Amino acid sequence: MVGLLLIAGLAHAGDCSLGSQLQRAETAILSLDLDGGQAALDEAKERFACGATPNEDLARYWLLVAAHAEFSGRSERVEDALVAARASNPSVYLNALGPDLEARWKVAKSREGSATVLLVDLPEGYEVRVDGNIADPGSIRPGFHVVQAAGGDHGWGRVVRASSGDSIQLSTDLPALPKVVAVAPTPVPDPVQPPEPEEPRPPREPREAGLVGLHAALGLSSAFGEGYGNEPATKLGPQVEVGLVLRPADAVWLRAAVMGDVLLGGAWSYFGAGEVKTLPLGIGLLAGGGITLGENLDVGALTGMQLPGRIPVRALGRYHVNDLLGVELRAGVNLGTPDDSGMRLEPAASLHATLTL
Repeated sequence: MVGLLLIAGLAHAGDCSLGSQLQRAETAILSLDLDGGQAALDEAKERFACGATPNEDLARYWLLVAAHAEFSGRSERVEDALVAARASNPSVYLNALGPDLEARWKVAKSREGSATVLLVDLPEGYEVRVDGNIADPGSIRPGFHVVQAAGGDHGWGRVVRASSGDSIQLSTDLPALPKVVAVAPTPVPDPVQPPEPEEPRPPREPREAGLVGLHAALGLSSAFGEGYGNEPATKLGPQVEVGLVLRPADAVWLRAAVMGDVLLGGAWSYFGAGEVKTLPLGIGLLAGGGITLGENLDVGALTGMQLPGRIPVRALGRYHVNDLLGVELRAGVNLGTPDDSGMRLEPAASLHATLTL
C-alpha cells in the first residue's frame, strides 16, 4: 500500500528558510484564526520544493501543525505531527504553544513498524534529505516525513504520510546535473595542517521531571579540627554513600542518602557516660537539593546527622561526565562534635565519584 502523498513540487533551490511563513502561522493559530493559520502552513509546505529546508524550521512547522490540529479538533493528527517535530530536531520547541502540548511533545513516540521510500528517477549528484537531515530515505518509521532533494539550482520536496508496511515510490522529475570536468591543479608544497577541531558534543536530552533514580557515591573526605581521644586533628578517609535522587522539575533535584565514613589512622571519638568512647565507622543520614545549570552542572547544598555527634553542612557542585557518571566536590563544616569541653566546628571537604541510575 502506498502512503498518502501531500503537496509536491519542483523549484529552483535558493533560500529554503520558512521564517516569515511560520511566524504568520504561529500568530494566526495563537489568535485562533485557524483559516489564516492553515493558509500560512500551506504556504510554508509549498516551499519544501526548495529541496533543503533547515531541520529547525521543519520542527517548528510540525509543532504548529500539531497545535492547529489540536485547536481544530483533529486530534488524530496531533501525535504524528509531534513525532515528526522530534524527528526533525528534538531540541526545538515553541514555548508559546504552552506546557500541555510540550508535555505530549516530550513523550511522543512513533508507531511500531516501518515503511520504505524509493526515489526512482533521481539523477546522480543530488543531496537527499529526510526530515531536514541528510540521509538516504530507505526504511522510515510510520507517520509524517518530509523528503527532499537539491542540487545545483534545482530542488524538489514532498510531504509523505506512511503507514507500517508501505512501499512508496516517488518520481522527482529532476534534470541531470552538468558533469564537472576535473582540472589537475598546479602542485604546491603541502601546508602545515592545523589539528582538526573536536566535534561538538551532541545536546543532552532534557531530563524528565518526576524521575526517581538511584544515587551512589564513593569519595575521599577530610576534616580539620582538634584531636580528641583516638581521633586525630586531621581526619582523612574513604566515604561511601547510597540513596535516592528525585527531579520534581526539569532543573530541580532533591537527594536523600545513607553514608558511611572510615577514619584512617584513628577512630571516631565522643564523650559518653563519663568516658571517651570510639566508633570504627561514622554513619549518617544526608538530605539535600539544588538546581541544574546548563546541561552538565548541578549545584546545591546538603546537611544531615552523622554519628558520633556531628552535623555536616556542605555546599556542592556536581559535573555530569555522562548520563550515569559524575564528579562531585563538597565543601563546608561539621557542626557540633560534642566532647567534654563543649561544641566544636571543623572545616571539611570531600571529592566523590557519583553514579545515578
